[in-house]
Amino acid sequence: MGRSFYDPAWLPAGTLLKERYEICDVLDQIGDRIIYEGKDKILGRDVVIQEFYPVELVYRFGENLR
Repeated sequence: MGRSFYDPAWLPAGTLLKERYEICDVLDQIGDRIIYEGKDKILGRDVVIQEFYPVELVYRFGENLR
């Protein structure tokens, strides 16, 4: 999608989850969910990854660094 800005709450492109799913891009942020475009490194397929991220309850290290 190539967004022109980056929200520190988002996982950066290249992040690997469970040694299998790679984050490629952010598709959307809706309510308490961040939706990513990703890649299943084992099956070689494109996937959609949803992260539960209630902003009022969580803090990702480095969010206040700008």
